Amino acid sequence: MKLLWMILLPFIRGQSDLFIQDHYEMDHVNITYGAYLDDAYMLISDSRSEEIYNEIIIDEGLNESFIYLAEVSQYQFIMVLEKYNSETNTYQYTLILYNIYGETMDRKDLQEPPSGFYNHHYVLIMEINDEYFYVSNDLELTYDLVTETNVIGEYMIQYQGQAYINNEPVEEILIDKPGIYEITIVDYRYEYIEEIIVEAKIDILGESYKDGYIGDVQIFSQGDIFINGKEYISGEKFSIPGTFEINIIGENYYVKTINIKLYPIILYYDGDDQFDLLNEMVFDYPIRLYSNADIIRINDELYEGQIITTSGNYVIDLIINEEVIETLNFSLISRVEGVKHQETYEEVQFYAFGEVYLNDQLVQGLQLLKEPGTYYIKMKNQDESFEEIEFYILESNEEENMSLLPYGILIISVIGLAIILFKK
Repeated sequence: MKLLWMILLPFIRGQSDLFIQDHYEMDHVNITYGAYLDDAYMLISDSRSEEIYNEIIIDEGLNESFIYLAEVSQYQFIMVLEKYNSETNTYQYTLILYNIYGETMDRKDLQEPPSGFYNHHYVLIMEINDEYFYVSNDLELTYDLVTETNVIGEYMIQYQGQAYINNEPVEEILIDKPGIYEITIVDYRYEYIEEIIVEAKIDILGESYKDGYIGDVQIFSQGDIFINGKEYISGEKFSIPGTFEINIIGENYYVKTINIKLYPIILYYDGDDQFDLLNEMVFDYPIRLYSNADIIRINDELYEGQIITTSGNYVIDLIINEEVIETLNFSLISRVEGVKHQETYEEVQFYAFGEVYLNDQLVQGLQLLKEPGTYYIKMKNQDESFEEIEFYILESNEEENMSLLPYGILIISVIGLAIILFKK
């Protein structure tokens, strides 16, 4: 595109009338600048469609020319306007700030003529009387160039000239690997050198839990990754619980270290499916526990996967590398189903779980009672108190007789009353 416009412009404006100083491309536009018929000239066009956005000619009564363009933001640039007075043989310089479509944003006249122009970090650098001045998009001249020395994840800067990273020539300054780098920019006799530290950007994908994570975890970062001294491939899943030291190794002996804690999972199985065990859960049925911890202790006793059926309060310690990394509490409470207080039955089948006593005898599971009598169930609660259920089993004819008893009493009363009346 640059070559096309350099070929066409002389024919558009006239071979001897147009002087092309240079060409610059930023974002999606081409900017060609110089002079036309002793006036400053600039043409801005779309680099994709070749559509012309703006054609600028500046005539202030002198011999004007655009002599340098400095990119000062993604969508702004400073154009250096040189004005030559042939009568006094003197030069004047003006800085004009344009947006990417050639609209004038600001301008500033210089008091001293510069002897050199350079551009990097979105700053115009001017050499005036053997000193460097720095101009950003506010058009203010300063003595200091303020740049970042530490960035996270990626480092990219704009520049004109030849660039070197760690003394190797490059086409662009774009660094996405962590490390310590020396950046050099050379433009004719101008040289700029800086040291930049690109810090590792570490992303951890996983379920946050307390001061760490639980379950599967993935770590993403540029550079070489080591976990507890072992090489790790970015993005691989791991779920081994414990405390881990993560080292990111970059260029020129760069090292970044972080520590993470991965908590063990703890699940309970209810006979049909398994679920996460949460602190302070209460169950009224038997459970079995599973964890990827090295050791599980329940109430200071080693747990080896047996079904827990005894009601009570439990404390679980999950141990990794001989250290208790997590402590949870849960409770099993007693439960009785199938029988109600003060009810009467011919026979009854009920289910007992936990610490349940039938007439002072410990019972578990399904119980079938047919023997007539009075029964007492004592069921231990979570607070160590007991809930009592009293119920009865009667013989079938006894229950029927008891149901007819009121009618029998009425008949006897009527007969007795008739005898008394007859005797009178």
